[in-house]
Amino acid sequence: MSDTTMNTYRAIPNNYEREKTRQQFALAVRDMLRLWGASETSEQFAMNYEAGCKLLRGQGMLDE
Repeated sequence: MSDTTMNTYRAIPNNYEREKTRQQFALAVRDMLRLWGASETSEQFAMNYEAGCKLLRGQGMLDE
């Protein structure tokens, strides 16, 4: 195989992983926004914000 063909084969998993991560992040943000939208008071907002951050951290999408 040529170098170009091998590079194409190597790039496929990287692109797949990148897209999968992007989709997971989008879903996590969507869930976080749903939690925020359910907030009625500042205290509930703070609790939901922490829960949302914990959700993102648990999926490895937010640094400590």
